[in-house]
Amino acid sequence: MRKKEKEKIEEELDKATLHVIKQTTLEITNVKNKLMQERHNAEAEKRNRIQQHLASIMRAEENNEEERLKNDLAKAEQRYKEKQKLESDRRARMAKEKNDNFAEYERNIEEKEEAEKDIRKREMMKRLRMNEHDKVEMKKRIEMNREKKRLQRKDLDMQVEEIKFYTREARMADEEAVQRSALLWKMNDQEVLKYGDKVLRDCENKERPTLPVVKALDNFKKTNRLKAPRPKNLSQWKSDVMPTPFSVQLYK
Repeated sequence: MRKKEKEKIEEELDKATLHVIKQTTLEITNVKNKLMQERHNAEAEKRNRIQQHLASIMRAEENNEEERLKNDLAKAEQRYKEKQKLESDRRARMAKEKNDNFAEYERNIEEKEEAEKDIRKREMMKRLRMNEHDKVEMKKRIEMNREKKRLQRKDLDMQVEEIKFYTREARMADEEAVQRSALLWKMNDQEVLKYGDKVLRDCENKERPTLPVVKALDNFKKTNRLKAPRPKNLSQWKSDVMPTPFSVQLYK
């Protein structure tokens, strides 16, 4: 029941709202029509007054119509001349302002072009200086690279020469070793020792390693029993801190 009553109330409110809207719209339309009618009546009344005023003027000036027309024409011509003069002055003023503005615009353009030309000139000089500097730096780098390559080439040549020298020395040493081996087979022990001493002196004179020759001679002497046996050291190690009985007896 409450729901139905609520729906009924809402329906009545909607109807009342629609009625108010219709009434308001109708009143607005009536007011608008009334205003339009009043405006129309006012305009009609104004036209009537103007027509009556013109009719009265025409009736009042029927006798001197020609003079009035002349005066009106003279006034109209005067107003036209004044208007033309004002227009001419305005155009002259605008032309002068335009010329002044154009002259200033041209000056600004010239100054801007001169400034841009000066900037381009400075940039060109800067690029030329940079190019000269780059050329000098490039020349320095080329010279440094050439010097570096020359030194590297020199070091490489020195290394090659050292390798050739050591290879030649090794080959000569090998050849001498072969020759010595062939000679050793034909020599007796004393001749071998004598020849070994000679080879040792040659190595010392030529600044070659002498240790291999010394070891070879020592091994040859040991193998062929040409070296005296090393004497045995019968003395034992004695402490320097604690005195021996013999030294104590002598001290007493």
